[in-house]
Amino acid sequence: MSLVLILILYSYRYFVYPIPQGWDTAWYLESLRSINMDFFGAFSSLDSILGFPVKTRPLYFLLLYSVNLVIGCEEVTLMVIPIIFAILYAFATYEFVLVGTNDKLVAGLAMVLAPLSYFTVRMSFDLYNNFLGLIIALLFLTVLMKAMKNVNKRNLLLGCILFFALLLIHVWTWMIFLAILASFVFIQVLRRRKNFQKNLYTITIVTLPSVIMGLIIISMRPTIIHLSWFNFFSFPAANWYWVSMKTSPFLLIPAIYGLYVVFTKNTHFTNLIIVWVVVLSLLVFVTGNVDSYRFYILYPVGILAAFGAYDIIGRADVFLHKGFMWKRRGVLLYVFVPVLFCLLVFSSTLPESFDWVYLNRPNGLAMMQVYWIYWVYGYNNRNIIVLFNDPPAKPLRYSWTSNIEFFSRAYIGFDSMYFGNLTSLLKGRPDSFGRTFDISNKTIILASELYLLTPLELSMTKEVSWLGIYFVI
Repeated sequence: MSLVLILILYSYRYFVYPIPQGWDTAWYLESLRSINMDFFGAFSSLDSILGFPVKTRPLYFLLLYSVNLVIGCEEVTLMVIPIIFAILYAFATYEFVLVGTNDKLVAGLAMVLAPLSYFTVRMSFDLYNNFLGLIIALLFLTVLMKAMKNVNKRNLLLGCILFFALLLIHVWTWMIFLAILASFVFIQVLRRRKNFQKNLYTITIVTLPSVIMGLIIISMRPTIIHLSWFNFFSFPAANWYWVSMKTSPFLLIPAIYGLYVVFTKNTHFTNLIIVWVVVLSLLVFVTGNVDSYRFYILYPVGILAAFGAYDIIGRADVFLHKGFMWKRRGVLLYVFVPVLFCLLVFSSTLPESFDWVYLNRPNGLAMMQVYWIYWVYGYNNRNIIVLFNDPPAKPLRYSWTSNIEFFSRAYIGFDSMYFGNLTSLLKGRPDSFGRTFDISNKTIILASELYLLTPLELSMTKEVSWLGIYFVI
């Protein structure tokens, strides 16, 4: 059931508009083309590992590159990745809850509900690194739960690998879960859990290698932590809650009740869920920025809703058993009701799985000009110079931005583009990125949607395509 609902929910947007969607998609596309063009150049240097975008996410882009080798088309790869991640997220959730509770019913319901949350849907639009990081974090926590039950070399080694992988996939997510683990140790002390020293030893062993590497990376490139994004202790930011407003109330209400259910228990698993919610909540409240939603979309809403729903079902079972002695109540309560509940959450989330705002793409004429240059000259052709200055390109309907600069870079190539006016290029002046270009034996191209043409430029060029492509003569 989970697989079917995922395929429908995460494919629906492409039936409405069959293109990769989301602001960051253009960055992913540009990075993927760069890797395809020069694989070792993208991954071999230290700077490429520590900068944006390949630099901080080498494992993510290695996975993206591997999927693209199979599919063979960058755009299709970026459309398939959200579906793959949603499926992996569902199975990672099931394994995590099963190990933590040893209850297949709760784990199964959490597996279905987790991908149906709009928090998860939001990640699938363009926050692919966060999405993959959350999947790896769930797998890591699953192994950690196993290691605390049975300390052995296999679990410790696998835990080290997964937490180290999380660091190389998304540093922010790694830092958040490091804070969650530190808080977990603290709550273990407060709630007087047994085997505290053994658990502390286990957590230290599996996190220490990545902590050392994380400190090295941060010391070498402090700007990897964009503290300027946040205005600390200036909460609330305007519209900080907008993602939660799109989340189905049929999922949020059981999740809120599920948090109470979890709080009444005192196990390693429930303690971990509690600190998970508390840490993310504190981060939301101490960072005054509209992007604070990137913290709370990591809430384990599906897991909490599964706890809440099954506690309600269990109470209904007790009531029916005492009052009616209905022999077939198990089929109704533990099969029909959960299925109906999941379908209700699914139907309320489906309309939100496509949003014009996330197209973040230029209008049709602008993209046709970009495609023309790409089809004729390819990506990052050093024999051409495409000028980009004050672009007139408009976004697609209802989208808040055309994102024309990054889509141009994704198809034409950054090294083939001059960000400035024609006069500055001809006089040898650097562009807005400080780069100078040798124009000898180069084809200089102007496109009417990428460059605001004036009579001066029109007098120095000739039109070579009805799409509005001009060559400097």
